[in-house]
Amino acid sequence: GKTIEKDFNQLVIHPPAKPWNEPKEAGLTDSSGLIDVNPYTLQHKKYENIFAFGSGTNIPTTRSAYATQAQTGIIKHNVLQYL
Repeated sequence: GKTIEKDFNQLVIHPPAKPWNEPKEAGLTDSSGLIDVNPYTLQHKKYENIFAFGSGTNIPTTRSAYATQAQTGIIKHNVLQYL
């Protein structure tokens, strides 16, 4: 019954979400419904011309804008190398 107050500088609320059907129907996802990529290259494990990053991938990281932003340099480098 006690109230505890703490300072904070940011609050992020993420409601529950379901995976999209299109990537699953295209065979791009794993059993969890997330796009199946190599966690080091962000390249799809089956289709070499597909790269993905962010919260739609199955890599072991937080589902946040900060994590996605941190992946942009990796994906940019790897897509350029692929091209």
